[in-house]
Amino acid sequence: MKLFSKLPLLLASIFFALAIYVITTSKPKIKKRVRYEANIAKDVAPHVVAFKSPLYGYRRLATGFYLKIYGKNFIVTNRHVCEINGKKEGDALIFGNAVETIIKIDTQHDLCLVTSHRTDGLELAEETPARLEDIYLIGFPRGIGKVIRKGHIIEEATIDAHWLKLVVPAYHISTIAYGGNSGSPVVNKYGEVIGVLFAGSPRYITEGFMVPLPNLKDFLYGALIE
Repeated sequence: MKLFSKLPLLLASIFFALAIYVITTSKPKIKKRVRYEANIAKDVAPHVVAFKSPLYGYRRLATGFYLKIYGKNFIVTNRHVCEINGKKEGDALIFGNAVETIIKIDTQHDLCLVTSHRTDGLELAEETPARLEDIYLIGFPRGIGKVIRKGHIIEEATIDAHWLKLVVPAYHISTIAYGGNSGSPVVNKYGEVIGVLFAGSPRYITEGFMVPLPNLKDFLYGALIE
């Protein structure tokens, strides 16, 4: 009888011990940003498009990408891409299969903003990734099909952009960059734009230079506020 009288107390002690164990060993679930590492080809690459010129038989000569900002969609590429064949602000360019118009050419950096008939696009990142974090370059090197390259940021740098007669602040990145990659977006592991490729490395084909995120933001916000 004494055993049965102590049974509720024993069960309560066991339940209390189990509760303490569950509380102390369980880890809270933290909601994280979605990583796009496995989906760059699916979620990012469709927003990257080739620039074509009628003077060269409409072959792919460079790259641009769709970017959504302030609720509107635009195409971003390089200044030297927009200025090919003497183009200037207000002139037409062919991106993909659409005829678009040059909105703004950056005279301080190798950037160009173009209209877009599409309603979707990539988004800007809030900050530049750390040097060892993965980044991705998506574009049309050497006029071939769309290519995705994985790398990381090497260092901050400046490059003498002789074709623009400018010294441009840049980030040195470890991704293969051939002719045709001009205007390619560089994205972080979340698929957000962190820069625009504008030059290959004179030393190695496995390196390139991109316009940094702060300069890209300054250009875009300035162009859209004017």
